[in-house]
Amino acid sequence: GFSQKVKIIKKGAFSNCNDLQKVFIPENSELEKIWEESFYSSSINSITIPSNVTFIGDSAFSRCKKLKRIRFSNDKNLTVINNYAFCESSINCIQIPSSVKKLGIFAFSSCRNLQIAEINQNIKTEMLEHIFYDSVNAMIMCPNWC
Repeated sequence: GFSQKVKIIKKGAFSNCNDLQKVFIPENSELEKIWEESFYSSSINSITIPSNVTFIGDSAFSRCKKLKRIRFSNDKNLTVINNYAFCESSINCIQIPSSVKKLGIFAFSSCRNLQIAEINQNIKTEMLEHIFYDSVNAMIMCPNWC
């Protein structure tokens, strides 16, 4: 697991780590940023993003073919999920926290197992269809947009 004091996971820190399956980040962690390609093409199967995280960088979890579950812990601080962040992962359900203001292009593209994605009206995006591009089975739920 990670030390409670880690504030940043640097670019490419765990990319292509085929033996990395489990990641435990303590809920009381001081982690604030997960930079681009931090876990790119690793073998993690689930992750809980702790509540102090404000930023998930480009391709942070992209091509994580075994990643099925992402949980955001009571997140009130996460404001940015950048481009390609979870692209080509195997997640089947995602509830994007209401604190997220920016959702990058292709953030959840080519997630072929994605069934349900719930997003909120606070998100700034110009092309919603590109966020979930090629996630052919996804039902996008946008509560409070009517």
